Amino acid sequence: MQITTPYAANTAYNAVGYPLNGTTATLESRAITALLSYDIGQNAFAYGGLRLLQSDGDIYVSLNAGLPNVFSYRFDGKSDTGLGYVLGLAYSRPEFGTRLALSYTSPIDLTFSGQEGRVLGVAGATPALSDTRFGVEMPATLSLDFQQGIVTNTALFGRIQQSRWGGFEIRPNLYPAGALVTYRDDVMRYDLGVKHRLSEEWGISALYSQEPQTGGLSSNLAPVDGLRAFTLGAEYTRGGAAIGLALSEVRFDDTTTGLGTTPFARFNGNRARLVTIRLSHRF
Repeated sequence: MQITTPYAANTAYNAVGYPLNGTTATLESRAITALLSYDIGQNAFAYGGLRLLQSDGDIYVSLNAGLPNVFSYRFDGKSDTGLGYVLGLAYSRPEFGTRLALSYTSPIDLTFSGQEGRVLGVAGATPALSDTRFGVEMPATLSLDFQQGIVTNTALFGRIQQSRWGGFEIRPNLYPAGALVTYRDDVMRYDLGVKHRLSEEWGISALYSQEPQTGGLSSNLAPVDGLRAFTLGAEYTRGGAAIGLALSEVRFDDTTTGLGTTPFARFNGNRARLVTIRLSHRF
């Protein structure tokens, strides 16, 4: 069993003169994944299971780009618990430190419920809110994971993952500009790292990750198009339980945000530092 936070955002614009000055957005999520495996022989395994996902968000948009396109918008609410699944095949040779796994994670449909409102023609206003419901489909992923022992207690590992973000959108009922967030293209991610087992319980790792740019205008609530990250991690394992801690330095590639086909701003040289805690249990 694994508990993760697969999707999160925290955006705030406070630059006077920027068309979205005063806009804020936070998104949190929680996912629980439980998997079972079956030995099909010849060092091969099939595995699968269920994935539960829930999310909540608080969004305020103030657009002051000039009449007649000025508006204020607010949404505050949370989703139901969506159900998805994971299927995969794996090949393992523990004596050589070899493992290869191909995994598919299904899309998950979420229905958001909460309060929503808008004021047209006025930026920075406080909209009157009313009940609302709308759906969002979180994307499927296809991942190829590998590991190969290189010296005693040390292995090379990595992942190639496609996240099917192409066509994704968050489109509330009352948002004046159509969709809050849109993605035109799928996203590829490449990870390559090395890990070393210090003892039966402790392991350490170093990982380099990259997401290539897809181009075009980025969403104002998610001004990211490509990244490079370096992560140092440590994991403690005892029995079937494991706890991991990772520290990441992320450098985002340059991108231009826009509304529709209108460019708003150029984001250059942005960075983030992340702390990740992972809890898992194998039965």
